[in-house]
Amino acid sequence: MIESNCVFDFIGTQSDEAFYPTFTKRTFDIDHEGRSGWTSGEILNIITNSLNQTGTPDIVLYSAPVGNDALQNLPYEQAILNIKAIVTALKMQIRT
Repeated sequence: MIESNCVFDFIGTQSDEAFYPTFTKRTFDIDHEGRSGWTSGEILNIITNSLNQTGTPDIVLYSAPVGNDALQNLPYEQAILNIKAIVTALKMQIRT
């Protein structure tokens, strides 16, 4: 993206304090909303509050936590309902 002169800013209520090498003398943007180990239900419970804190994203990189749901024995159907509700919350934020 940098080579194409695209400007972007990661957003989120979390910060990744790991060390990343610079690229063309620029530092890596450490803001994110990644929630390692969380289930879809846990993400659903905080999505609106997180969006209220960060503002409306232009692009969302979303990795569905179905593996974590399975480890917690959440029924597949409930995981799908949770993920649909998360996507709906994201779409509603973008429309406002």
